Amino acid sequence: MAHFARHRPELARAAGQACGTVHALLAGVPAPAGLRAVPGPDRGTPAGRPRVLHLDLHPLNILADASGDVTGVLDWANAAAGDPDLDRARTWTILTLDPAARARRGEPGWAALCQGWIQSGRLHDIPAAHRAWACAFMLSDLAGRYTAHEMQHITDALDEAKAASGDPAQRSGPA
Repeated sequence: MAHFARHRPELARAAGQACGTVHALLAGVPAPAGLRAVPGPDRGTPAGRPRVLHLDLHPLNILADASGDVTGVLDWANAAAGDPDLDRARTWTILTLDPAARARRGEPGWAALCQGWIQSGRLHDIPAAHRAWACAFMLSDLAGRYTAHEMQHITDALDEAKAASGDPAQRSGPA
């Protein structure tokens, strides 16, 4: 999808909307027995049966055909069982906070792809506690690649999400 967005910026928003629907599709897939569980912000599992989570869903891990339709999803190394809002929150951090993604914000195709994805995936509607969880996950995930200064905006987003969740002490990252 990242390649598609770069070379077909006029279709990138629609392609991003197609990516956003992947979250809804995954939310309908019950997690198979034996898939590791990822506790959510309350350190438990969601009400009902856990769902399949990708936990690294971004434009470099979604395949597209020549028209921008999703044809596959790559890199299932982080797959887990849990609350689908965790997957959406993780993608939100990747699209909006990851330093590599932020460096591409000026590219028209990338910006359109992200806008379409955020809208279609309802990534602005994620509960604050889940956003905090995803920010903590990202800080841990990127710790070896970036300095604390380069990740300050992620720390700030974590603090904002914690405050919005009503639980300033909430700092539960990945298990």
